[in-house]
Amino acid sequence: MDITVSGIKKTQRLKDASVFYANLVMDRRIVKNLVLDIEVVEDYEYLGHCLPDEVCKNPRYFTIILNKKGDNIYRTLAHEIVHLKQYAKNELSIDNHGVYWYGETWKPKGKQHKYFDSPWELEAYGRDFGLHYRWIQYEESLKNG
Repeated sequence: MDITVSGIKKTQRLKDASVFYANLVMDRRIVKNLVLDIEVVEDYEYLGHCLPDEVCKNPRYFTIILNKKGDNIYRTLAHEIVHLKQYAKNELSIDNHGVYWYGETWKPKGKQHKYFDSPWELEAYGRDFGLHYRWIQYEESLKNG
């Protein structure tokens, strides 16, 4: 994965975490062909955001924006990498007409919340804690030899 990071001094740790998370959620053959721009910004309205830089099937160019003031930038990164996987594998797509989950238009039904009940957010929230936990364990194993 080709990664650039802006807006933070310790860029290598974010790059390493990105590759670590990506390799846990995607096949390495996909990961090696991705280009990711990570922008760490202050006062962003969300904790993070991931979007493909191109509207096409199986995009390979992505931007992840992370809020510098968020609680845990590495857990947010894990969440956004799940979204990157969803876009890269064409599970999630967006165009001018709507949002698509596995090729089908998704809209909330009944009491479903348009954000928290969307299948892509359910997956991302369901995986971010575990991915982040595994990253912390990995970093500890490097420290302890």
